[in-house]
Amino acid sequence: MQDLFTPMTLGPLTLANRFVFPPIKTASGTPRGQVTDRQVTLYRQIAHQGPAIVILEPMAVTADGREHPRQLCVHLDDSVAELTKIVAAIHQEDRLACLHLNHGGAAANPKASGTPPRAPSAFTCASVGVPAEVLTEDQIDAIVEGYRVAAQRAAAAGFDLIEVQAGHGYLRGHRVTLAEKADRLGGQFNLAWQAPGKKTMHDGLENLKRQVRAHAEEVLTGRAVDLDLVRERTPDLLVWATGAVQNIPAIEDLEDQYRMTSIEYFAGIKEVRGPRVLVIGAGRTGLEIAEKLGAAGFEVVATKRTDPIGSMMEVITKSLMLMRLGKLSNVTMMPHTAVKQFRADGVEVLQDDQPKVLKPFQTVILASGMRPAPGPEAELRQTVPAVEVIGDAAEVMDIYAAVHAGYDTALKY
Repeated sequence: MQDLFTPMTLGPLTLANRFVFPPIKTASGTPRGQVTDRQVTLYRQIAHQGPAIVILEPMAVTADGREHPRQLCVHLDDSVAELTKIVAAIHQEDRLACLHLNHGGAAANPKASGTPPRAPSAFTCASVGVPAEVLTEDQIDAIVEGYRVAAQRAAAAGFDLIEVQAGHGYLRGHRVTLAEKADRLGGQFNLAWQAPGKKTMHDGLENLKRQVRAHAEEVLTGRAVDLDLVRERTPDLLVWATGAVQNIPAIEDLEDQYRMTSIEYFAGIKEVRGPRVLVIGAGRTGLEIAEKLGAAGFEVVATKRTDPIGSMMEVITKSLMLMRLGKLSNVTMMPHTAVKQFRADGVEVLQDDQPKVLKPFQTVILASGMRPAPGPEAELRQTVPAVEVIGDAAEVMDIYAAVHAGYDTALKY
């Protein structure tokens, strides 16, 4: 935490600390888009012994990109002189000034711009409620020129940095359609929080769902991604994040047993029959199932071909779970144990190279690892200009790594 208050370098710049003030719409400019004394005072107060970088409110690079009747502009002939007032106030406090450039696109306000909103394709931004006109090539060229001139004026006004807005549905943002085969968002994240000690994950999941619905242009549930959907939406990029499916081990006569996968167990698709339950696989998921069933009174045996039990788990989390399991006399851990065959009178296993026969089980739960879900098929790949397979669909990882795979993909594009 102490590092937050210490200076650092960012390229050729020296920052007084590690804090950055984000762009906030003040709506305090003049109707023409010029700076007011109130804004100069505000930014001076923010900069005084404050964040190392102060990012100004969004600046429209062209007249047709304004979102608010009092939004500041950078395209006016006197914009350099006007914005210099704010830059000077920030610099007097020994802080850096950053100009935030944007074009409202479909989010532009016709009352502020005097023109209909314009965007790369025809759609209606929810915040404006007015259908956007499709940009012509000449209009696109004009906006690109607007950004170029704005950057030059930023330098002339003395700004230290430039930030380009590229989210929230603005012109440089992406139009995102999220399609989920199931009837609700979240995939296996909906199941993860049901494991012992993970209930707080539910709040994170619900927040993520709210953020997705707020920022994605379209959310489809109960709809698989197929050729019909791709041809209908004509995306420039297909991000394939279908997760993982259960790995089914090759065990003789397994198909004759009453069984379920770990996913089916947490989803409540099948009822667990007792009193004896065999959990094949004692990694994180297998241990969570064993603890939950043990606490419910079932007689549980969990096997793992290799050692240690609970591999890939964080050390403290693993130690606490094993301690809880150790208190359940009805739960048995069997490391170095491979299940070989199911018979009518029992289950053949090989533990430490020694054959054993366990008493029959009424339920077998497969927690024997996951593997990437299949797809997308070749025809689907050929229909879209670019395809990214991410998360567990590319390589089975933990939730944290899978979520960050999505974040990294967003940064890439």
